[in-house]
Amino acid sequence: MMDAEAPPGPAPWESKEVLVGMVTLLTIGMQQLGVVLSTEEIAALGTVVMIVLRLFANRGPIDWARLTGR
Repeated sequence: MMDAEAPPGPAPWESKEVLVGMVTLLTIGMQQLGVVLSTEEIAALGTVVMIVLRLFANRGPIDWARLTGR
């Protein structure tokens, strides 16, 4: 079976809504642990999340069986 090519444009996980949601969840989680972030730190966290998402996006599908040893 042939793999279909990805449609042009950004991947679904590169949308602004996904990025904002992930940074919000990380920020809330850190606040629950007692860590309060400044605006600059939240912006930096967003940059890190975006970089990590793009790194994983370029690696292809995640082989969960290999990662978990199952």
